[in-house]
Amino acid sequence: MKKSIIALALAATATIGISATAQACSYSYITDTQGNHFVSRTNELPMETEENLIVVPRGHEFRDSTAKYGFVGMRHGDTQMISSGLNEHGVSIEALGFWAAEYSDAKEGDATSLSIMSTMLGNAKSTDEAVEIAKKMVVVYEDMKQFNGVTVAFHYAINDGKRAVVIEHEDGKAVVYENTLGVMTNDPGYAAQEKMAKEAIAKTNARTGDDMQVFSGFDTSSEERFSRIAALNAAYANNAPANDARDDGLNRAFSMLNNMEIVPGSMYWEFMSPLPQMIAYGNVVDIEDKAYYFRTYDNPTLRKIDLDDIDFDNVSYSASPIYSQQPTFNVLSAK
Repeated sequence: MKKSIIALALAATATIGISATAQACSYSYITDTQGNHFVSRTNELPMETEENLIVVPRGHEFRDSTAKYGFVGMRHGDTQMISSGLNEHGVSIEALGFWAAEYSDAKEGDATSLSIMSTMLGNAKSTDEAVEIAKKMVVVYEDMKQFNGVTVAFHYAINDGKRAVVIEHEDGKAVVYENTLGVMTNDPGYAAQEKMAKEAIAKTNARTGDDMQVFSGFDTSSEERFSRIAALNAAYANNAPANDARDDGLNRAFSMLNNMEIVPGSMYWEFMSPLPQMIAYGNVVDIEDKAYYFRTYDNPTLRKIDLDDIDFDNVSYSASPIYSQQPTFNVLSAK
Protein backbone atom coordinates (compact mmCIF):
# COMPACT_ATOMS: atom_id res chain seq x y z
CA MET A 1 0.00 0.00 0.00
CA LYS A 2 2.83 2.39 0.82
CA LYS A 3 4.36 2.02 -2.62
CA SER A 4 1.09 2.68 -4.39
CA ILE A 5 0.42 5.83 -2.36
CA ILE A 6 3.85 7.28 -3.00
CA ALA A 7 3.77 6.30 -6.66
CA LEU A 8 0.43 8.00 -7.22
CA ALA A 9 1.49 11.09 -5.32
CA LEU A 10 4.70 11.32 -7.32
CA ALA A 11 2.80 10.90 -10.54
CA ALA A 12 0.44 13.68 -9.51
CA THR A 13 3.27 16.03 -8.62
CA ALA A 14 5.42 15.22 -11.66
CA THR A 15 8.83 16.63 -10.78
CA ILE A 16 7.88 17.65 -7.26
CA GLY A 17 9.22 15.37 -4.48
CA ILE A 18 6.85 13.55 -2.18
CA SER A 19 7.97 15.61 0.82
CA ALA A 20 6.85 18.74 -0.99
CA THR A 21 3.28 17.46 -1.13
CA ALA A 22 2.89 16.64 2.53
CA GLN A 23 2.00 20.05 3.91
CA ALA A 24 -1.68 19.72 4.64
CA CYS A 25 -2.64 20.03 8.30
CA SER A 26 -1.35 20.93 11.76
CA TYR A 27 -2.37 19.77 15.24
CA SER A 28 -1.53 20.86 18.77
CA TYR A 29 -2.76 20.06 22.23
CA ILE A 30 -1.94 21.76 25.51
CA THR A 31 -2.68 21.36 29.19
CA ASP A 32 -3.35 24.71 30.85
CA THR A 33 -2.36 25.79 34.36
CA GLN A 34 -5.67 24.43 35.69
CA GLY A 35 -4.97 20.99 34.25
CA ASN A 36 -7.55 21.25 31.46
CA HIS A 37 -6.83 19.94 27.96
CA PHE A 38 -7.32 21.71 24.64
CA VAL A 39 -6.80 20.71 21.02
CA SER A 40 -6.14 23.08 18.09
CA ARG A 41 -6.21 21.86 14.51
CA THR A 42 -6.05 23.31 10.99
CA ASN A 43 -7.37 21.69 7.83
CA GLU A 44 -5.24 23.09 5.01
CA LEU A 45 -6.33 22.65 1.40
CA PRO A 46 -6.48 24.61 -1.86
CA MET A 47 -10.25 24.02 -2.14
CA GLU A 48 -13.37 23.12 -0.23
CA THR A 49 -14.04 19.39 0.08
CA GLU A 50 -17.76 19.53 0.92
CA GLU A 51 -17.22 19.75 4.67
CA ASN A 52 -20.33 19.39 6.79
CA LEU A 53 -20.74 19.71 10.54
CA ILE A 54 -22.41 16.48 11.61
CA VAL A 55 -24.32 15.57 14.77
CA VAL A 56 -24.42 11.80 15.24
CA PRO A 57 -26.93 10.20 17.64
CA ARG A 58 -26.39 6.99 19.55
CA GLY A 59 -27.30 4.03 17.37
CA HIS A 60 -26.58 5.74 14.04
CA GLU A 61 -25.52 3.23 11.41
CA PHE A 62 -22.50 4.03 9.30
CA ARG A 63 -21.37 1.76 6.47
CA ASP A 64 -18.79 -0.08 8.59
CA SER A 65 -20.01 0.44 12.15
CA THR A 66 -22.85 1.52 14.42
CA ALA A 67 -22.28 4.41 16.79
CA LYS A 68 -22.71 3.34 20.41
CA TYR A 69 -21.91 6.88 21.54
CA GLY A 70 -22.95 10.20 20.08
CA PHE A 71 -20.51 12.69 18.62
CA VAL A 72 -20.06 15.81 16.50
CA GLY A 73 -17.49 16.34 13.79
CA MET A 74 -16.59 17.24 10.22
CA ARG A 75 -17.74 14.92 7.44
CA HIS A 76 -16.73 15.43 3.80
CA GLY A 77 -19.78 15.25 1.54
CA ASP A 78 -21.42 11.84 1.34
CA THR A 79 -18.09 10.01 1.77
CA GLN A 80 -17.14 7.94 4.81
CA MET A 81 -14.48 10.50 5.74
CA ILE A 82 -14.74 12.30 9.07
CA SER A 83 -11.61 14.40 9.53
CA SER A 84 -12.36 15.74 13.00
CA GLY A 85 -14.63 14.84 15.89
CA LEU A 86 -15.44 14.92 19.61
CA ASN A 87 -17.70 12.36 21.25
CA GLU A 88 -19.95 12.56 24.29
CA HIS A 89 -17.26 11.03 26.54
CA GLY A 90 -14.70 13.69 25.63
CA VAL A 91 -12.68 11.63 23.16
CA SER A 92 -11.17 13.96 20.55
CA ILE A 93 -9.89 12.48 17.28
CA GLU A 94 -8.30 14.36 14.38
CA ALA A 95 -7.19 12.83 11.05
CA LEU A 96 -4.30 14.52 9.20
CA GLY A 97 -2.78 13.69 5.84
CA PHE A 98 0.00 11.07 6.01
CA TRP A 99 1.25 9.77 2.68
CA ALA A 100 3.49 7.09 4.23
CA ALA A 101 0.56 5.13 5.68
CA GLU A 102 0.69 1.39 5.01
CA TYR A 103 -2.82 0.02 5.24
CA SER A 104 -3.67 -3.65 4.79
CA ASP A 105 -3.45 -5.16 1.30
CA ALA A 106 -6.51 -7.31 2.02
CA LYS A 107 -9.35 -7.04 -0.51
CA GLU A 108 -11.78 -6.19 2.27
CA GLY A 109 -11.34 -4.93 5.83
CA ASP A 110 -13.26 -4.04 8.96
CA ALA A 111 -12.85 -0.36 8.08
CA THR A 112 -11.10 1.88 5.58
CA SER A 113 -8.72 4.81 5.88
CA LEU A 114 -11.84 6.98 5.80
CA SER A 115 -14.33 5.04 7.94
CA ILE A 116 -11.97 4.26 10.84
CA MET A 117 -12.76 7.69 12.29
CA SER A 118 -16.50 7.02 12.67
CA THR A 119 -15.77 3.59 14.15
CA MET A 120 -13.49 5.00 16.85
CA LEU A 121 -15.54 8.12 17.62
CA GLY A 122 -18.75 6.10 17.88
CA ASN A 123 -17.40 3.28 20.02
CA ALA A 124 -14.63 4.55 22.32
CA LYS A 125 -15.15 6.01 25.80
CA SER A 126 -11.43 6.72 26.13
CA THR A 127 -8.16 6.90 24.25
CA ASP A 128 -7.36 3.40 25.51
CA GLU A 129 -10.56 2.02 23.99
CA ALA A 130 -9.92 3.83 20.68
CA VAL A 131 -6.45 2.30 20.56
CA GLU A 132 -7.84 -1.20 21.16
CA ILE A 133 -10.44 -0.71 18.42
CA ALA A 134 -7.77 0.42 15.96
CA LYS A 135 -5.47 -2.48 16.81
CA LYS A 136 -8.20 -5.07 16.24
CA MET A 137 -9.37 -3.73 12.86
CA VAL A 138 -8.11 -4.65 9.43
CA VAL A 139 -8.00 -1.27 7.69
CA VAL A 140 -7.75 -0.92 3.90
CA TYR A 141 -7.21 2.17 1.76
CA GLU A 142 -10.18 4.08 0.31
CA ASP A 143 -10.03 7.02 -2.09
CA MET A 144 -11.63 10.29 -1.06
CA LYS A 145 -13.45 11.46 -4.17
CA GLN A 146 -13.06 15.20 -3.46
CA PHE A 147 -9.33 14.91 -4.21
CA ASN A 148 -9.96 14.08 -7.87
CA GLY A 149 -7.81 10.97 -8.03
CA VAL A 150 -4.91 12.23 -5.91
CA THR A 151 -4.19 9.60 -3.26
CA VAL A 152 -4.35 10.88 0.31
CA ALA A 153 -3.88 8.68 3.39
CA PHE A 154 -4.05 9.65 7.07
CA HIS A 155 -2.79 9.25 10.59
CA TYR A 156 -4.93 9.90 13.66
CA ALA A 157 -4.41 11.98 16.81
CA ILE A 158 -6.49 10.80 19.77
CA ASN A 159 -6.83 12.57 23.12
CA ASP A 160 -9.25 12.14 26.04
CA GLY A 161 -7.43 14.44 28.48
CA LYS A 162 -5.75 11.47 30.17
CA ARG A 163 -3.76 9.97 27.29
CA ALA A 164 -2.76 11.45 23.94
CA VAL A 165 -1.55 9.22 21.11
CA VAL A 166 -0.90 9.18 17.38
CA ILE A 167 -1.94 6.08 15.44
CA GLU A 168 -0.12 5.31 12.18
CA HIS A 169 -0.55 2.24 10.01
CA GLU A 170 2.67 0.36 9.23
CA ASP A 171 2.65 -2.93 7.30
CA GLY A 172 -1.12 -3.00 7.63
CA LYS A 173 -1.14 -2.72 11.43
CA ALA A 174 -2.01 0.14 13.77
CA VAL A 175 1.14 1.40 15.51
CA VAL A 176 0.64 3.64 18.54
CA TYR A 177 2.94 6.50 19.53
CA GLU A 178 2.48 8.36 22.81
CA ASN A 179 2.08 12.00 21.80
CA THR A 180 4.41 13.43 24.43
CA LEU A 181 5.03 16.66 22.48
CA GLY A 182 1.36 17.39 21.81
CA VAL A 183 1.96 17.83 18.08
CA MET A 184 1.13 16.20 14.76
CA THR A 185 1.60 17.36 11.19
CA ASN A 186 2.21 15.18 8.11
CA ASP A 187 5.07 13.06 6.73
CA PRO A 188 7.42 11.69 7.96
CA GLY A 189 5.87 9.75 10.82
CA TYR A 190 5.54 10.88 14.43
CA ALA A 191 8.67 9.11 15.70
CA ALA A 192 10.91 10.69 13.06
CA GLN A 193 9.43 14.15 13.58
CA GLU A 194 9.79 13.86 17.35
CA LYS A 195 13.55 13.31 16.94
CA MET A 196 13.86 16.30 14.60
CA ALA A 197 11.91 18.55 16.97
CA LYS A 198 14.21 17.97 19.95
CA GLU A 199 16.82 20.45 18.68
CA ALA A 200 14.19 23.18 18.33
CA ILE A 201 12.83 22.44 21.80
CA ALA A 202 16.30 22.55 23.36
CA LYS A 203 17.04 25.86 21.64
CA THR A 204 13.74 27.33 22.82
CA ASN A 205 14.21 26.20 26.41
CA ALA A 206 17.77 27.58 26.50
CA ARG A 207 16.68 31.17 25.89
CA THR A 208 17.51 33.71 28.60
CA GLY A 209 17.73 37.48 28.86
CA ASP A 210 17.62 39.27 25.51
CA ASP A 211 17.21 35.94 23.73
CA MET A 212 13.67 35.84 25.11
CA GLN A 213 12.76 38.75 22.83
CA VAL A 214 12.94 36.54 19.74
CA PHE A 215 11.28 33.27 18.83
CA SER A 216 13.06 31.43 16.00
CA GLY A 217 11.38 31.32 12.62
CA PHE A 218 10.50 28.07 10.85
CA ASP A 219 9.53 27.31 7.26
CA THR A 220 6.22 25.75 6.26
CA SER A 221 7.46 22.23 5.58
CA SER A 222 5.87 19.45 7.60
CA GLU A 223 9.05 18.92 9.63
CA GLU A 224 9.47 22.61 10.42
CA ARG A 225 5.79 23.06 11.32
CA PHE A 226 6.07 20.11 13.71
CA SER A 227 9.20 21.60 15.28
CA ARG A 228 7.64 25.06 15.59
CA ILE A 229 4.51 23.80 17.34
CA ALA A 230 6.56 21.52 19.60
CA ALA A 231 8.82 24.45 20.51
CA LEU A 232 5.84 26.67 21.26
CA ASN A 233 4.34 24.00 23.49
CA ALA A 234 7.70 23.55 25.23
CA ALA A 235 8.04 27.30 25.79
CA TYR A 236 4.59 27.38 27.39
CA ALA A 237 5.44 24.48 29.72
CA ASN A 238 9.00 25.65 30.50
CA ASN A 239 8.41 29.30 31.38
CA ALA A 240 6.61 31.00 34.27
CA PRO A 241 2.83 31.45 33.94
CA ALA A 242 1.38 34.92 33.42
CA ASN A 243 -1.29 34.42 36.10
CA ASP A 244 -3.89 36.16 33.98
CA ALA A 245 -6.06 35.41 30.92
CA ARG A 246 -2.97 34.43 28.91
CA ASP A 247 -2.90 31.20 30.90
CA ASP A 248 -6.48 30.34 30.02
CA GLY A 249 -6.40 27.16 27.97
CA LEU A 250 -9.08 28.24 25.51
CA ASN A 251 -7.31 31.51 24.81
CA ARG A 252 -4.00 29.74 24.25
CA ALA A 253 -5.61 27.09 22.05
CA PHE A 254 -6.92 29.82 19.76
CA SER A 255 -3.50 31.51 19.80
CA MET A 256 -2.02 28.22 18.59
CA LEU A 257 -4.69 28.02 15.90
CA ASN A 258 -3.78 31.53 14.77
CA ASN A 259 -0.08 30.62 14.71
CA MET A 260 -0.80 27.66 12.43
CA GLU A 261 -2.66 29.87 9.94
CA ILE A 262 -1.61 29.93 6.28
CA VAL A 263 -2.06 33.25 4.52
CA PRO A 264 -3.56 32.60 1.04
CA GLY A 265 -0.95 33.23 -1.63
CA SER A 266 1.97 32.04 0.51
CA MET A 267 1.72 28.32 -0.34
CA TYR A 268 0.41 26.25 -3.27
CA TRP A 269 -0.43 22.61 -4.03
CA GLU A 270 -0.18 22.92 -7.80
CA PHE A 271 -0.43 19.13 -8.23
CA MET A 272 -3.97 19.42 -6.88
CA SER A 273 -5.11 22.93 -7.77
CA PRO A 274 -3.71 26.23 -9.12
CA LEU A 275 -5.44 27.97 -6.23
CA PRO A 276 -3.50 28.94 -3.08
CA GLN A 277 -3.54 26.90 0.12
CA MET A 278 -5.89 28.08 2.85
CA ILE A 279 -7.13 26.98 6.25
CA ALA A 280 -10.42 25.60 4.98
CA TYR A 281 -11.53 25.15 8.56
CA GLY A 282 -9.82 25.40 11.92
CA ASN A 283 -11.16 23.95 15.14
CA VAL A 284 -10.50 24.01 18.87
CA VAL A 285 -11.67 21.33 21.31
CA ASP A 286 -12.15 21.86 25.03
CA ILE A 287 -12.04 18.26 26.23
CA GLU A 288 -13.15 18.80 29.84
CA ASP A 289 -16.03 21.12 28.85
CA LYS A 290 -16.92 18.85 25.89
CA ALA A 291 -17.08 21.89 23.61
CA TYR A 292 -16.19 21.94 19.90
CA TYR A 293 -15.40 25.30 18.24
CA PHE A 294 -14.67 25.99 14.60
CA ARG A 295 -14.32 28.74 12.01
CA THR A 296 -13.89 28.67 8.23
CA TYR A 297 -11.79 30.46 5.63
CA ASP A 298 -14.84 32.40 4.43
CA ASN A 299 -16.31 33.22 7.85
CA PRO A 300 -14.33 34.39 10.91
CA THR A 301 -17.31 33.89 13.21
CA LEU A 302 -16.57 31.30 15.89
CA ARG A 303 -19.19 28.59 16.10
CA LYS A 304 -19.54 26.44 19.21
CA ILE A 305 -21.22 23.09 19.82
CA ASP A 306 -21.69 22.19 23.48
CA LEU A 307 -22.05 18.41 23.61
CA ASP A 308 -23.55 18.58 27.11
CA ASP A 309 -26.57 20.30 25.55
CA ILE A 310 -27.23 17.46 23.08
CA ASP A 311 -29.56 14.56 23.92
CA PHE A 312 -27.78 11.90 21.89
CA ASP A 313 -30.60 9.39 22.49
CA ASN A 314 -33.19 11.58 20.77
CA VAL A 315 -31.34 13.97 18.47
CA SER A 316 -31.59 13.25 14.75
CA TYR A 317 -28.56 12.78 12.54
CA SER A 318 -27.76 16.05 10.77
CA ALA A 319 -25.16 17.31 8.32
CA SER A 320 -24.89 21.08 7.84
CA PRO A 321 -22.56 22.70 5.27
CA ILE A 322 -19.99 24.87 7.03
CA TYR A 323 -19.21 27.25 4.15
CA SER A 324 -21.11 30.21 2.66
CA GLN A 325 -22.63 31.06 6.03
CA GLN A 326 -23.25 34.74 6.72
CA PRO A 327 -20.83 36.07 9.36
CA THR A 328 -22.29 37.63 12.49
CA PHE A 329 -20.60 40.39 14.45
CA ASN A 330 -21.15 42.27 17.70
CA VAL A 331 -21.45 45.81 16.37
CA LEU A 332 -20.29 48.35 18.96
CA SER A 333 -21.89 51.74 19.20
CA ALA A 334 -19.66 54.76 18.58
CA LYS A 335 -21.54 56.79 21.20
